[in-house]
Amino acid sequence: MRDLGLEGAQGGVLPDPGAHGRQEPRGFPPSRAGAHRGAAPRRAPHARRPPPRETFDFGGITPTPPNRTFTGELDVAVGRRTVRLIEVGPAHTQGDILVQLPDTGVLFAGDLLFIGGHPVIHSGPIGNWIAVCDRILGLDVDTIVPGHGPVVGKPEVRSFRDYLERVRDHAERTHRAGVPVLRAAREMDLIGLADLADPERLVLNIGAVHRELNGDGTPGEMELLGLLDAYEPAPLLAPRAGAEVAAEVTALAAGLPGVVRQLFPAEGAGPLEGFPVPNVLATIGHHPDLLTSLAPLLALLNQGTIPPRERELAVLRTAHRTGSTYEWLHHVRLGGLAGLSGPEIARVPEGPDHPDWAETDRVLLRAVDELHDGHALSPATWEALADSYSAPRLLELLALVGTYRMVAGILNSCRVPVDGWLSGAGA
Repeated sequence: MRDLGLEGAQGGVLPDPGAHGRQEPRGFPPSRAGAHRGAAPRRAPHARRPPPRETFDFGGITPTPPNRTFTGELDVAVGRRTVRLIEVGPAHTQGDILVQLPDTGVLFAGDLLFIGGHPVIHSGPIGNWIAVCDRILGLDVDTIVPGHGPVVGKPEVRSFRDYLERVRDHAERTHRAGVPVLRAAREMDLIGLADLADPERLVLNIGAVHRELNGDGTPGEMELLGLLDAYEPAPLLAPRAGAEVAAEVTALAAGLPGVVRQLFPAEGAGPLEGFPVPNVLATIGHHPDLLTSLAPLLALLNQGTIPPRERELAVLRTAHRTGSTYEWLHHVRLGGLAGLSGPEIARVPEGPDHPDWAETDRVLLRAVDELHDGHALSPATWEALADSYSAPRLLELLALVGTYRMVAGILNSCRVPVDGWLSGAGA
């Protein structure tokens, strides 16, 4: 702020509430205004979503009300600069404002611009938000500060506008077809959007467009928040289901070595004892020869020379780095069976720099990160591992991380749904 000549800046200006109604948090008591936890900062894709109706307690905060209101535009002197306030709501919320520094080419867009994650349409209409993007593109600015994500330029604003248009068009089509909001969110084409955080917010955004088209206030935002935990993108390659899959997988297992058969629940002797055929096997089962070839490698890696606790620690870090919810949840369970504690599993996403790791665990986690980031171990990490790992075990670690990265790619690309019996797993 000081570099922009805004030292000494103080709050106190809002759009005239007479234009769009009084600005108060909706759905929460005034003394306990809250934000649903689904709008929290970016999290690991596998993180278990907290209850969406949970609120933060802001009771100890004293609100500072505005001392001026305005409509349209307002130029104010802040420090050494003129700051232009531009009223553009309702879009994200009712009282949206752009803040422009006309002589610097800088614009503060606030939550009218999300970079790296799905936005939330609290108010809409979505057409107004698209119009806001067009207005930003028409301003004489080249440095744009979003509410979420890094500083960007106009190309990113165009991409964000394109996102909003895709959501609008999909929501309008599904509304005409009578498709419920949750199903519409699951079925939206995510090509080009897969890297955006918080995809469950599609439920809120598609629901907001449906609400606009219904014209009767339904579905309400609190109703939509209750659907967030049920969101999961539709698989691109659905697992083969039912007795046919079980019979084929069982027949396949019968022709494999005993250690391999332990991967198949029909044998009742391995880590999946008592559970149905998992979706990962049912999906790869579209290619029986591939499954026949892959199963022995997975069995070898899970019955190899790496101690089970260290193996599961490496797989969990791989699942986190690849963003594979499916792989993460399965190995939360297996990691617990192998001796990883709940706190240890919970800090895997923090990586090797967390202070509570033992040095051997820290080296192992660093090895996974180096293989993920640069596809090779550094000499220092190799040497540290070699203190306790033989050459065969080192090679096995390389194969373990590489194999589970490959499996994560299959899981993520096919959008393999998490098995229902894993619903209670999590870090």
